[in-house]
Amino acid sequence: MLCPWLGEAADQPSQRATFMSELITFPPGVLGTEPLRLPIVARGDGWFAISKPAGLLLAADGFHPEDATSIVGAIHAAAAAGKPQLASLGIQGCARIHSLDPEASGVAVLASTEEMAALLRNHVGSARWEFLYDLVTEAHDGPDEMECDLPLLRHETEPEMIVSHRAGKRCRTSFRVVRRLGRHTLWEARTLENRPHQVRVHAAETGLRIVGEFLYARVREVYLSSLKRGYRPGHDVERPLHAGLALHLRVVRALPGSRPDVAAEAVPPKSLATLIRRLGEFA
Repeated sequence: MLCPWLGEAADQPSQRATFMSELITFPPGVLGTEPLRLPIVARGDGWFAISKPAGLLLAADGFHPEDATSIVGAIHAAAAAGKPQLASLGIQGCARIHSLDPEASGVAVLASTEEMAALLRNHVGSARWEFLYDLVTEAHDGPDEMECDLPLLRHETEPEMIVSHRAGKRCRTSFRVVRRLGRHTLWEARTLENRPHQVRVHAAETGLRIVGEFLYARVREVYLSSLKRGYRPGHDVERPLHAGLALHLRVVRALPGSRPDVAAEAVPPKSLATLIRRLGEFA
């Protein structure tokens, strides 16, 4: 099956996610200065999945204190206030099931009941879910497939993960080339553990420099002026083709035999699709 934004074959969920017209919306001032529309990309009994934009905190974790500026916090507050939109969807609250870095975009699966949250978290902790990321890196001369299994530990004082063979939690990330784009490369990363910052750390340790990475490497964002000969700047300050980290969690799915059979897919943000298209044009 063709992946419409890549224009070539790509892995699909075992049960194709249903892309719905359902949205969770927030007015300006709740999750940023602009209105926010969170598409619901899949839904089942006791769970639903949204497409999270980059730059938003999904839920409180060890790196971020509990506050209402997280998506989970905002949904809880809106549900408690009786927001009709949530009531019509049967959402009285929600709980995060898996990790998704604030800097990354993509699928975020949430549970709408405590019982389902406990069940799904157990599945994730038992490596019964698969996570597929898209990432754009600077060009890499190595093999088309690589793997990293360095154990990771949360830093005691800094909001980052470190490699620790003594106390780190095991995790494995497999990388494969999807398309070489001249001075850049589009990769798919696959993992069953999906720990915070895992793909970013494993990419850096493997020698992959993700565009827009600022914590585990220093990688510049891509500007059209750096690709196009004879580029003529406009009157405004030039903006990068994709601002921030070029990392997107495209697919989350339960492994065969797991119940419930969770499967969700989120198309990348327009800016990331534009970055990949432009890199291909000028490769």
